[in-house]
Amino acid sequence: MNQLPWGGHIAADMRKFEITPGRCVWEFTVRIGLRPTAGVTDEQVRALRERVDEALDDHVNGRYRLPDYAQIHVRADFDATDTHTDVTVRPEAVPGERSDQRTWLVNESGRVLAGQITRYAGFVHDFGLSADSAPPDTRR
Repeated sequence: MNQLPWGGHIAADMRKFEITPGRCVWEFTVRIGLRPTAGVTDEQVRALRERVDEALDDHVNGRYRLPDYAQIHVRADFDATDTHTDVTVRPEAVPGERSDQRTWLVNESGRVLAGQITRYAGFVHDFGLSADSAPPDTRR
């Protein structure tokens, strides 16, 4: 795992697929081990995983392209045994506390957590996934 200057980490598998001649998709897969703390239920972890997958599909996948016009697809693999990183999942936070790459709050929005995953994939741009922004629609 590489350390970024601002304290973030990069770790992902990358694969390039040619969908049709001349049209490619780069898939970035981040293998994440979720480590719930006391007070976090299996049902809450399942719901968190679903929110993350939905947010990646709604806000990243199919919306952005690399300079070579290849489409970006980011995927979270929560079932891998050989993970890139472990993330602690904690119960509700105190007011003002937020999730980061290594600690997720169990009721955090899928958008915010998807933003953390894009950072593991190496993207500095948050794809409009911060709490205060909305992504542009650049689908083609």
